[in-house]
Amino acid sequence: MLEYYVLGLLSEQDAQKVEGFLVQYPELRFDHLEIQKSLQEYAKSEGVAPKRNLEKDIIKLIEAKGAKNLKPNNSGANTPSKNNIASNSSDSRWFKNALLFSLGALTAFSVWFAFDKNNDFDRLQQKYETLEATCDSIQIYQDQKIKLYDELNNPNGKALEITPTDTYKKTSIIFHYNPIDKKNFIQIKNLPVIATNQAYQLWSLKDGVDPIPLTVFNQENGFIVPVDFEEGTGTYAITIEDAKGATVPTLTRLIGTVSVA
Repeated sequence: MLEYYVLGLLSEQDAQKVEGFLVQYPELRFDHLEIQKSLQEYAKSEGVAPKRNLEKDIIKLIEAKGAKNLKPNNSGANTPSKNNIASNSSDSRWFKNALLFSLGALTAFSVWFAFDKNNDFDRLQQKYETLEATCDSIQIYQDQKIKLYDELNNPNGKALEITPTDTYKKTSIIFHYNPIDKKNFIQIKNLPVIATNQAYQLWSLKDGVDPIPLTVFNQENGFIVPVDFEEGTGTYAITIEDAKGATVPTLTRLIGTVSVA
């Protein structure tokens, strides 16, 4: 409606609606100005330059029309009367205004028609590009999922269930351990609820060595999460820590453990 409003193609009632919207929603004024600028730029780039002597030709045509209405006076001379002069002048003004209005309307319609066609093409092009990007995203996501499921079904891997602690008995996690390819994945079935400033953290436990901090993750990472592999690990453990992770595990928030030795 803003485009039609700028071109003067709306009915009086619709034009009043648009004017009301411009008052009610100040952010539309920017779009209004941008459309005006776009139309002006388009008219400059696509407009056809008029004939060099067009203005003189129009004036001659007006004068010629006025001359046809001259009436002879009583002496027989072709001298226009005062009434005829006034009439001719009025006719000339009317004809000139009508001609200029027609030219203006034709120009506006030409600009609107070309602008509208370009807008249709731009909208279709944008829709196509959006759909194409969506399809590409879906394909990439699908390929990643297929690759991930292939990893889980790798014959070199083992699917081990994590043993939950008494505090978090409802925890249900499958730990996919692949010592040959040195890859680990966590398949989340049920995890305890945590605060927004917390996260889950994986730890490597080895005999005679302090717990080694590994991957920090949350459920936003998905139901299957790739996690670190630590050579020589006897047991992996998961705790609840601050969102940035920790260097020492919080044993009071130990969710569960899984032995891979």
